[in-house]
Amino acid sequence: MDYLHGSEWSRMFDNALSMYSVNRTAMLRYASRRNAKPVIEKAIENLGTHND
Repeated sequence: MDYLHGSEWSRMFDNALSMYSVNRTAMLRYASRRNAKPVIEKAIENLGTHND
């Protein structure tokens, strides 16, 4: 994610999940194949703390 920094990444991810129906299991499986699963899991955790 070199082209997205800090709050840009968070805002983009939050908007995508709020605007579209996202199958999180499939997204995590895809991220795992791309060696990005820890990043996506962290983003999902952060959304949980920001949306309370």
